[in-house]
Amino acid sequence: MRVAWRRPILLVVGVLAATAGLTGPAAARSVSDPDIGWPPALRRELRLPAIDARPCRRRTTRAMVRLQDRVSDANLDTALRRILRHAPGANLWGNAWYTSCHGGRLQVGVASGADRRTTRRAVRATRRLLRGRGVADDVRLVAVRSTSRQLSQAQAELGRLFRFEGEEGGPAGLLVETSLDTRRNAVKAVVSSRATKEDGDRLRAWAAASPVNVVLRFTPPRDPNAPIPTYAASTTLDRSTVDRAASTVTVTVDDPDCAADETFDTAARFAGVQVTRRPHAYVLTVRLRVNPDWSYATCEGTVDPRLQVRVPVVLPGVLGRRGLVDGARDVGPAPIVLLPPVGARAIRSLVPRWSYTGDDCDAPAVRRAFRGRPTSSWCVF
Repeated sequence: MRVAWRRPILLVVGVLAATAGLTGPAAARSVSDPDIGWPPALRRELRLPAIDARPCRRRTTRAMVRLQDRVSDANLDTALRRILRHAPGANLWGNAWYTSCHGGRLQVGVASGADRRTTRRAVRATRRLLRGRGVADDVRLVAVRSTSRQLSQAQAELGRLFRFEGEEGGPAGLLVETSLDTRRNAVKAVVSSRATKEDGDRLRAWAAASPVNVVLRFTPPRDPNAPIPTYAASTTLDRSTVDRAASTVTVTVDDPDCAADETFDTAARFAGVQVTRRPHAYVLTVRLRVNPDWSYATCEGTVDPRLQVRVPVVLPGVLGRRGLVDGARDVGPAPIVLLPPVGARAIRSLVPRWSYTGDDCDAPAVRRAFRGRPTSSWCVF
């Protein structure tokens, strides 16, 4: 059963190797300069920019969706891994990811550490592959510090050394959840507010000495006087109850979060539905309050009617020809359309910010609206 971390306010700590007593290669690096390890002259020769660790706040555009469709149709994954992961005597595979910055192009990380001859051959072979597949302008090679395998190994080591509270051998009171931040070529660790100063010092020392980039996020202690935070939950719609001539719709809030003892308090934590009017749709964002007594949730995958709340939602006006869309952008693989609007232009207007899914992908009106466009650009299966 997957452990879902609560949504705290996080304090970001960029791990610098300026800790007293640390020497060697780690003493010159930080997560803000993740391509360290690359000889600058070689990086310039191969025209490999440094990975951009800054957050990208640009929105996805239709042009970016079309670009990503072209890259997807080129079937690059296996070929890229064959060249970069299995280069003769070296592993240069630093993973691949999309970002809305840099034109939405696919970013492919080329790791440091191999000899110059192997690196040159691998980079040139990769560029020949991209030209041959017709996507040379759609893919951006960037220099990264660590391979994907090195990051995974460091993540596993972090999990062994700093275990969840209550596990045998784990430091008492310390909760750490780890993940890979591919975009920053780093291991990320979210540390509970229960961590002591000694726990934090041990984590910082481990991160500073690690051969890979590490980002530590410390959750500040809870302020008992602060308002209880809320978060967006997923929404489903029973279309058989929808009346386009009415200004009220009924939605079901489906929240998989509950305490370790399976305390089902979804209805008690329901905070309401925010409704925003758009030209062709109403945006419904369900908000649930965080249970302040939870440190983490453990009910992902549990099927229980007490995890659902069925509520009527009053719209700013009659539904009419508008659609309904889910405003919870951090739930699921993509924000989805709950009910398509009426009319081809209105149907198209919701993409790429939202995606159609399920039976809507085969609905005649929706398919006609996107005739000639790749299904993957507007439909999430």
